Amino acid sequence: MPGLTTAKNPPTKILIVDDNPDIRHLLRLTFSDEKYQLFEAINGNECLAIASRQKPDVILLDIMMPGHLDGLSVCDYLKASELKNISIVLLTAKNQKQDVLEGFDVGADAYFSKPFSPSALIDCVDKLAKTQKLAHKGLGLLRQKFLRGALLGTLLCVFSAAAVGVYTASTLMGILSYFLLSVSVVTLLMYWSYRQESRSLKATLPE
Repeated sequence: MPGLTTAKNPPTKILIVDDNPDIRHLLRLTFSDEKYQLFEAINGNECLAIASRQKPDVILLDIMMPGHLDGLSVCDYLKASELKNISIVLLTAKNQKQDVLEGFDVGADAYFSKPFSPSALIDCVDKLAKTQKLAHKGLGLLRQKFLRGALLGTLLCVFSAAAVGVYTASTLMGILSYFLLSVSVVTLLMYWSYRQESRSLKATLPE
């Protein structure tokens, strides 16, 4: 269950969703390392509630579950919501080609048929989680870069406006107008650059 956390290496949060207690037990054993933090749900409604509250990195999702929400419906809903970047691995006894295609059609990031290879599943989860964490870290650094650049750009605009005012003997309104115009141009250019880099990073997140 939940392992020790550190500031540098937070655990990979995994939500196990399966109505079969034996499968849940097997998955708990598979991901018993302290680098994983596990949550469990037995149906689609519980899955959505826990996913919304805990924001797991990966969901291991059974397809055939009791209730009106099966795994495919849950996957489809999550991928169309604000939680779309959570990686979803479908774990199911349904292993026909059409079943696999249906899984990927609703946005699943991986598909494993039962019985599955524990080592292969661990490798898959680790890769999905690593990709997510690297991309999110990059987005955080990019925001910091944008804020620092915006502050520096504003300061440069202040000095530039003051210099223009002194050189041209402009009125206060003239200096202010120049300052606001230059700030607007610099901010728009920086924001455009930020959006381009942000899109590139987000494209690496599992969809």
